[in-house]
Amino acid sequence: MRFLEQGRAVPWSQSLHLVSDVARLVGVDSTLASHLAQVRDELNSLEPRA
Repeated sequence: MRFLEQGRAVPWSQSLHLVSDVARLVGVDSTLASHLAQVRDELNSLEPRA
C-alpha cells in the first residue's frame, strides 16, 4: 500500500510544479502559457480508470 501511495504522489508533485512553471512562462510567452494551462486543466479533469 505504501508503494501505491508513493506512486500516486509523483503525478501530484509534478502537477504542483507545473503551476509555478506556467506562472513563470506567462512573462515570456503568454499564448503558450495559456495553452499549457488549458492542457493541464483538461488532464486534471479526466476521470481515473477503475
